[in-house]
Amino acid sequence: MKHTGQILPFEDEFRTGRDFISGQKIVKIPEGTYDFAFVCYETKRLHVNAFKLVIWFRLVSPGEHHGVVLGRYYNIKRIIGKPGLNGGFKVGPKSDFIREYAALFGCIPKRLDRIPMSPFSPVVLEGVTHTVSISARRRPIPEPARYSVINQLTKRITGR
Repeated sequence: MKHTGQILPFEDEFRTGRDFISGQKIVKIPEGTYDFAFVCYETKRLHVNAFKLVIWFRLVSPGEHHGVVLGRYYNIKRIIGKPGLNGGFKVGPKSDFIREYAALFGCIPKRLDRIPMSPFSPVVLEGVTHTVSISARRRPIPEPARYSVINQLTKRITGR
């Protein structure tokens, strides 16, 4: 569905910060292209040397799944400071994050350890979702435990 430029009201109260992240549930929606609005971001350390940046987006396309929140996961070089909400991070010059950032906002930040996240907040972005069916250990995930993530942010719909 195409975005009409109007963001519809959400059924639940908008939450940010730690309450939002800790309250996340497993969400599965049909694979496809949807419009998303930025909610927040966090850094995570999954294993000894596995650092992730997770940007949370709310689905704003009209329809059955309007208001669902999904994450876009990126590999990062390292976490600066403590991991968590609004955590500092450094990415590589050829990372997926930098490539998508450049495609969406038309620029590459000068410093890869101080990337402004403010360009994400006033815009609606188009993204492609994917259902995760295989774990990081290459084991199949049972159907009831599968979940959706944003696989790629493709373009800016509205905003600067």
